[in-house]
Amino acid sequence: MASHSSLKSSDSSPNVLIRSVIVIGILLVFAFPAFNAMRGCDEKKDASVQHIKLGGESYFLEVAADEPTRMKGLGGRTQIADDGGMLFLFPKPLDTSFVMRDCPIGIDIIFVDATGRVTAMHEMKAEAPRGPDEGVTGVIDSSAGSAKYEARLKKYPSRFPAQFAIELKEGSLAGKLKGRVKEGDKLDLPLAALKSRAK
Repeated sequence: MASHSSLKSSDSSPNVLIRSVIVIGILLVFAFPAFNAMRGCDEKKDASVQHIKLGGESYFLEVAADEPTRMKGLGGRTQIADDGGMLFLFPKPLDTSFVMRDCPIGIDIIFVDATGRVTAMHEMKAEAPRGPDEGVTGVIDSSAGSAKYEARLKKYPSRFPAQFAIELKEGSLAGKLKGRVKEGDKLDLPLAALKSRAK
């Protein structure tokens, strides 16, 4: 009982109260970032990034929902995170193909139809850089040089109408996703929400 009765009015002086508020404030300043860090995946949530699971692995993909973003894709990137890449959204399913335009590194691609089923998968290899007569890097126009460059790029087809395409780091399909994602598999994607975002 002595320990409880020893808290007298002198201990609740303004100085003690101020010190307590300061200590609590400092603890909150340090605890809040730690709490946020524990949230993990929530840190990466924003409108331009979509979290998906492929073969039990988590990915945080940049969203390409409009034509300029889809055309540029991952062109010019020199690295892709192990859990990164890009998710292409098309307004409607279409027979399409991708090329490695201005891509200095290889990229793996998974085409997906409107129901979430994988229609095709490819390991796309980096192409030789544009030559001096092949237009300007990063520019897609109607010039003869640009047309010459486009004509030599290997095409990777969707095989069937696709409404989505997923690009991942080179080696993902032959590595951690080998045997875990295959053509014909149905992926667990938020299909309605993704379709509504395509422009």
